[in-house]
Amino acid sequence: MITLTIIFALVLIPVESADDQVSYSPVALDFGNWKLVKRAGGVETFVRWIMNSEGTSVRERKGEMTVNCFVQDAVRLLTDAGSTHKWMSGISENYCITRIDQSEWCTYTLFSIPWPFSKRDMVCWYKMNSDPSGGSVVIAIVSKDKYVPLKSGITRLADYKATWVITPVGEKNIKIVFSATSSAPLLLPRPIQDPVIERIFHNNLVRLKDSLSA
Repeated sequence: MITLTIIFALVLIPVESADDQVSYSPVALDFGNWKLVKRAGGVETFVRWIMNSEGTSVRERKGEMTVNCFVQDAVRLLTDAGSTHKWMSGISENYCITRIDQSEWCTYTLFSIPWPFSKRDMVCWYKMNSDPSGGSVVIAIVSKDKYVPLKSGITRLADYKATWVITPVGEKNIKIVFSATSSAPLLLPRPIQDPVIERIFHNNLVRLKDSLSA
C-alpha cells in the first residue's frame, strides 16, 4: 500500500480516460452530475464523468473548501512553485521554467515514483485572471507535453487540464474550488486504484487548507 500511495501521488489529480471503463463505474449511471466522495478536514471532494472536446468520456474530480484567509494568501501559495511540496505529496522537483508576467507562467514537475515504475514528469502552462468587481481569481492550467524536450527514462504526463477558482466570501474568508481532468490510463483495476486516488486527492487539499489556515 505504501508503494501504491507513492505511485498515485504522481499527479495531484489523476483523472483517467475511460470510454471502456464507464460501464464499471456507479458514477456513470448519473453521467455529468457530481457525486460526493468524501467530506472531512473541512474539505469536500467530488467526482463525475464528462465528455471531453475529443468526444471521450473522462473522469473529472473536484474539491471545495472554505478557508479563513485572504484571496491573495491563496494566490501566493498556489502560484509559488517552490511551495507546492508543502501540501502536495509525491513531488521530487517543482519549479518555474519561464514567466511571461505575473499572470502567465510555465512550470516543470518531477514526481517521486519508486523502481520498478518509470519516473514521471509534467510541464504545465498557468494563466491567471482576476475579477476586479468581485475580487475573485481564476487560475487555468493546461499541460504542454512538447514545450520542454522529453527526458531519457522519464514518462511525460500529458492532456491535463485544471482550474483553481478563489472567491472571497467574507471579511477574511475565501472559497476555493479546484477541478481537473486528464486522459492518464489506468495502471491498476479501478476497485484498487480509485480509493487510493481519492484518498490522496482529498488529503492534498486538506494539507492545502491547513497551510493557508496556519
